[in-house]
Amino acid sequence: MRMTPHPEKELVTPPNGLSKRLQSEDSTPTPWKRPCFRPRCQDGWKLAEAMPGFPAGTALDPGDDAFVIGNKALGQLDGQDCILQRAGDTEEDEVEGSSDAGSVALSEGLERLLWSDDEEPPERAKQGIACDSLVPVPQLTTETLRRLPSLTLAIQDAPQAPEKLPDSLELAPVVAYGRSRKRGGDSIKTIQAVQASSLPPLALPPPEPLTALPPLSVLLEAGRASFRAAREAASRAAPEVPAPSAWLYPSRPYPSHAWQWDSPDPSPRQGDPGFLNYARSALERFRTSGEEAEALKGSDAMPLQRYQLRVAFLLHPLSPLSRLLVVHATGSGKTRTVLAAADSFYRSGKATCLFFPEEAVKENFYQEILKFPGAWRDFFCACCDVPNWRQRRHRSWWPEEVAQYSPAEVEACLGMERKIRLGCIAGSFIEEWSRLHPDVPPPLAPLRAFKYTAAGGSRGGWKRNGEFEPSRMDSVFRFGFDGKNPMSNKNLVFDEVHNMLALPRWKGNYWKEPLRRLRKAVASCHGSTLVFLTGSPVQTDAEDGQRLLRVLKGKEHSDKGPEGWLGS
Repeated sequence: MRMTPHPEKELVTPPNGLSKRLQSEDSTPTPWKRPCFRPRCQDGWKLAEAMPGFPAGTALDPGDDAFVIGNKALGQLDGQDCILQRAGDTEEDEVEGSSDAGSVALSEGLERLLWSDDEEPPERAKQGIACDSLVPVPQLTTETLRRLPSLTLAIQDAPQAPEKLPDSLELAPVVAYGRSRKRGGDSIKTIQAVQASSLPPLALPPPEPLTALPPLSVLLEAGRASFRAAREAASRAAPEVPAPSAWLYPSRPYPSHAWQWDSPDPSPRQGDPGFLNYARSALERFRTSGEEAEALKGSDAMPLQRYQLRVAFLLHPLSPLSRLLVVHATGSGKTRTVLAAADSFYRSGKATCLFFPEEAVKENFYQEILKFPGAWRDFFCACCDVPNWRQRRHRSWWPEEVAQYSPAEVEACLGMERKIRLGCIAGSFIEEWSRLHPDVPPPLAPLRAFKYTAAGGSRGGWKRNGEFEPSRMDSVFRFGFDGKNPMSNKNLVFDEVHNMLALPRWKGNYWKEPLRRLRKAVASCHGSTLVFLTGSPVQTDAEDGQRLLRVLKGKEHSDKGPEGWLGS
């Protein structure tokens, strides 16, 4: 193809390459999602990137052999590959976050179905065959993909497109790699749009190796159908999960009457003047009503101390407290406090994330879940068909019984792996579980424990260079993800929280940077319940306690006073 440049444009220095190479750690190409473009008048073509002798923006007329996708085209100029864009397209026209719910669902649906490897059965992955994710492709095909950036596909170009669409919906970021128009349509496969409430908005057959993907026209038609399904689902407001009215184990009604406020004025909120007296009066009502003694008496199989029970009382979703720094002396049973809080979060509808300083402590937590009776242990036993578990339901297990199950098994079960789709639990799973296990209510969100440095690194979605990439997040962090902060809309429990301050024993930036990222994400999160547990809040100087309180209050409550944040 020969294109005639217009000489009136200025020359600029050419870039080092045509596009950024997109490859995951297993050498499989990974798509790069770009934000939506606002629709505008377009006429003619120009160079998107400078070429030797031709500056960026040089007006060109693409030939018949140009490979056109939406607003971009791939062609050749003097024997070299070049990328064109329609005249009028500029980087300033990109608006971050301008994509709507339908566009996001469409992009994520295509990405997960064509590129995700976390849904692939492990036994099939070991066989090295074409499974639910792409396999490494020949070098020639890889080099071809390097020249194709992720391009936005115009929905209005699809056949039978709706006549009118809102301005913000005319273009959707579709992640796809096209193929030549000259190829035949023999590889066209059946595509069906499904409801987005419980499943991804797009259903495709498991893809074969990259060389046998459906043609671009089929992907475009699938995107249009998926867009309609996502738009219909977005028009229906998602039902809010009510705060659970039960707590402890065996479950009993939460004494919300203890928080009754007798004054005609609004009750003080956490951090307001008078809140400390309000919380003390609630604890006194809880004690004098006899429900505190009844709760302690009912936990003979898993004895709770009074201070452990009161922490669970203060942190229940029906309590007005949302963040608490708990200082318990070493050896006082912080793990039992964590387990009591985790049972309170069982039906909260928010993912419960627990953080520990060492891998061994994290694995010990999963063993403690199996040791003591609790809602999470019941769910694990019913999910994994533990023999005769109902006969052992209300007693503590012996070490030999706990040792039969590895921490990895408990982590996979309570993390609800392969049951989370697009950041929510599939409705079909809830219905089937309630039918098969009527005596074990299912959790409404997953639970998973993390090491501090892992949560501030790859498991939290951060690359080694500090760049945040949501596609790298652990599936539990995707639950309730707000699009910016993986720590938002979660139940966050930090054991030995003083380790988050990057103490001197964390030598080198290799460990300090993940802790700094985690600390910043926690301080800027919103809609989360935070529990900080420590036996020694002051490590190096007297300011350590104040630093922890600043992280605990975060930006969401930075203007609040000092009352109601500390428990002991």
